[in-house]
Amino acid sequence: MRKRLICAVVLASSGLVMPHGAKEKPFFNDTTANGATRGGAGGAQAHLYMMQPRLQLTGYHDTVGFVCTLQDEDPSTIEQFELSYVRYNSSGTGPDEGPTGLILRKSLRAFGFGGKTVKLNFTIGLPVKIDTPNYGLAIRMPAAPNWPTDGLSMVGQLNEPGDPKRPRVPAAHAQEVWAYERLPGALQATPYAGRALDSLSMTGWYAGSVLQGFVQSNAYGGASEQLWGPESMFPDASRGDSVGVFAHSNDPLFPFLLLYVSPALNPTPWCCHGPPNDTWFLNFGRPFPFLLAALKLDLNGQATIGPFPLAGFPAEMDELWMQGMVMSDAGQVQLTDAVGFALK
Repeated sequence: MRKRLICAVVLASSGLVMPHGAKEKPFFNDTTANGATRGGAGGAQAHLYMMQPRLQLTGYHDTVGFVCTLQDEDPSTIEQFELSYVRYNSSGTGPDEGPTGLILRKSLRAFGFGGKTVKLNFTIGLPVKIDTPNYGLAIRMPAAPNWPTDGLSMVGQLNEPGDPKRPRVPAAHAQEVWAYERLPGALQATPYAGRALDSLSMTGWYAGSVLQGFVQSNAYGGASEQLWGPESMFPDASRGDSVGVFAHSNDPLFPFLLLYVSPALNPTPWCCHGPPNDTWFLNFGRPFPFLLAALKLDLNGQATIGPFPLAGFPAEMDELWMQGMVMSDAGQVQLTDAVGFALK
């Protein structure tokens, strides 16, 4: 069951101290959130998964927590729930729900005061290394016997037929699935509501240097805007979309960024040295990887690079991948993760 969003999202934290240099990698458009959901569970225990698309997130990360947007129909009650990092299953088409699929699980609580819809940052203490470059997140919400007047739900951009805020993705990619649910009594998770393109406001919180891909587009009919959700991987040339990345460095002693592009990933990523991201993912094949930009990050270790028009990239490219090297004055190097865009 979907509940309409009923108040503005605000920022909260589960800890007294924010981890230094922590940053999120949202695969979500806050401006097009159109509901909050427990999936098909209703008042029963609800299991939802948000698998992070490979184009949006490919890299080895150290996590310091979770970021999600939740809704409580009666915020005066305290809600307990679990958040997890999970691996993809062996076919790469959904979550691995077996014991080997669990990377990290944290039992948490929220609400008891404040508004009904809240964006929350949950810290886990010392960073935990995620040992796979592709993975997802999960939430287990306990049974809500008084649903729908009380109970927890997850905010999403839901692909509801006829909804003006449903995702705007080219037809070639309209069957992509990232959100899953395990219905009461089911043996395994299935695509959320049996359909594609839904996304949930649930992402990781990371140490280390990261890239976040975005699309500059007027996909929703208004002014051109930066989109970070489903559209961010699938630029549409017919709309005049352009692509860019947001870079965030973990270390103020590494203020320089070299941004490279390639049409593919290496079949076997090249490992070098230096935590937390110590792997080079872009394919080597002349003239790639090609240096797209070299710049100094701002005092917060951040920079927006682009957007770049699609016409500026070779027409034969099916995909466009980007990865960065963050450098110190002394020439030391840290690697970002990789992000990609499907051009066809």
